[in-house]
Amino acid sequence: MFGGTMFSAADPFYALMYWQNFAHQYQQKVRVWLKSAEIKYKKPAVGDMYLDFKISQEDVERVKLGLETKGKHNETHVVHLTDNQGDVCATVELVTYIGLP
Repeated sequence: MFGGTMFSAADPFYALMYWQNFAHQYQQKVRVWLKSAEIKYKKPAVGDMYLDFKISQEDVERVKLGLETKGKHNETHVVHLTDNQGDVCATVELVTYIGLP
């Protein structure tokens, strides 16, 4: 699998998840975008790849505090791309910007 495909698979999800969370849970409009990302390839990827995206309530509370105190927040998450055998083929560190419009 082409590395750029793996990288782009991780790109949009945290921004979408935070935007959805604040829009629906708090009825709050926020500006959200992927500020930076870094991928580290660990082994060749052959076949299906799996990514697991999670936002905890602690993550949301940390972002909410940043919005209340500074009007913006950068939240970092790490995602592992795993193959059918559960081996990690790549790790992506994503920094998502969440700010008030």
